[in-house]
Amino acid sequence: MGGPKAPQGVEESVNGNLARIDEQNLELSGRLVDYKSEGLPW
Repeated sequence: MGGPKAPQGVEESVNGNLARIDEQNLELSGRLVDYKSEGLPW
């Protein structure tokens, strides 16, 4: 989303999201993060 003015490219965004999925475990459950694993408020 964001088209040509998006803050990051598709590859960077997808890789970041996949990394967040791969790092999940019960300890990290319930958190909200962006593609760089930075916490986001609920």
